[in-house]
Amino acid sequence: MGIEVDNILDADLNLRKQIMFRLLDSGGVSGFSADPDATSLEIDTSRGTILLCAACRHLVTRKEFITEISGKTSHSGINPHGFTFSFRTFIDAPGCRESGEPTTEHTWFAGYAWQMASCRECREHLGWRFSNTATGMFYGLIDDRLIEDQLQ
Repeated sequence: MGIEVDNILDADLNLRKQIMFRLLDSGGVSGFSADPDATSLEIDTSRGTILLCAACRHLVTRKEFITEISGKTSHSGINPHGFTFSFRTFIDAPGCRESGEPTTEHTWFAGYAWQMASCRECREHLGWRFSNTATGMFYGLIDDRLIEDQLQ
């Protein structure tokens, strides 16, 4: 079972790499390595602000990937267990790994299914990946689970 799950995760990473390489080739996204032989998506750390997992300092995303959803970039939500989360929305988070089947149950964004998003390195819960077959996907990453690092 572990090998099967790893194969699915590898296939997901390969698909995300292909999408990112197409965006890079078209000039649509900057800040990622365009090396097709890379073993994982790599974030360009030569400039700008990067966001790291607060638990292990693994590179998660870039601040420039923050995106507006429903007219804002900062959101909060209360889950069915009563926990409140403050989070920002990102167009991508290559340092995250998704788990679980997408579900629309208890979603904070109408029409979007969600999955758990964890750090690829230490598996700390960092937030959620929201997806909609018609409009695409984004990540909601919990504010206090990320730390910023400014690069010159």
